[in-house]
Amino acid sequence: MTLREKCAQMVFIEHRFEDHDPDLVSRLVRTEGIGGMVLSGGSVFDVPSFVNWAQKVAKFPLLVAANYEDGAGAQVQGATAFPPSGAIAATGSTDFAQTKARQTGLEARTLGVRMVLAPSVGDPFARAAIEGFHFSKVAVCLKTFPHPDIGGLLAEADAVLVRHEAVPDLDDDAVASQSRAAILGILRRELRFEGLVITDELTRLGEGLEIVEQAANAGADVLLRPSNPVAAIEGLESAVKGGRVGESTIDRAVTRLLLRKERMGLFAERAVDVSRVERVVGSQAHRAAAQRMADAAERARGGS
Repeated sequence: MTLREKCAQMVFIEHRFEDHDPDLVSRLVRTEGIGGMVLSGGSVFDVPSFVNWAQKVAKFPLLVAANYEDGAGAQVQGATAFPPSGAIAATGSTDFAQTKARQTGLEARTLGVRMVLAPSVGDPFARAAIEGFHFSKVAVCLKTFPHPDIGGLLAEADAVLVRHEAVPDLDDDAVASQSRAAILGILRRELRFEGLVITDELTRLGEGLEIVEQAANAGADVLLRPSNPVAAIEGLESAVKGGRVGESTIDRAVTRLLLRKERMGLFAERAVDVSRVERVVGSQAHRAAAQRMADAAERARGGS
């Protein structure tokens, strides 16, 4: 891979179906070679067809993720929406938590989504959710670091989302997503996390390219949603050539990302079997399970 291709692999965009810019997306996927994207919105018809197109034209397989913590139906028209984590927790049922994640993971994978941004570390049934997602062969990105309870879950996670949160005990100068002390010091060395480190959306920190450089130097593998993805790729390449970011830093991040994609089977099989979508996504069995969970949560709250 060229240096520019490696820099592009670290950049992930958000793709909102309601704000679709086909020319920009085509350039980012086909020409620039971004590493992946987080999907938002869409329907059971256009999500899998879009994923198939993107995977077909991408030089390297894309890691497609989505925030389906409460089921794909919370975002995707025609998919199954499940009660929120708080409602499941109110039932006290780990079986519900695992079933919700398993069925959500099955729908996600059928749509072409291979990683879910879930569960939240504060969810009392987070471990059961991870087991459910993994049963469906969907990767898990824990939300979020830093969190006092994250250590016990990291060994089972494929990735972790790092917040733009000040952590005075770790770093007086930088938020966690920009902090070597937080990512390399705590996550990597102290907690021995070997999965992907994904920044929270970089647009929240502004538009400067120094944000991209600092996140890479801090140890992030994935730079999520920079304000200008093309400029981020160019800026990261320039930073390496200018000695502000070590090429070995880029190599470590990209190697970790490509190995994770290989473990997911993305190099062997990128495409979605669209014939399965209608049978799996939003199925009667999944909707019935979601209703049973909602009824149990209502009873737990003392409703009639």
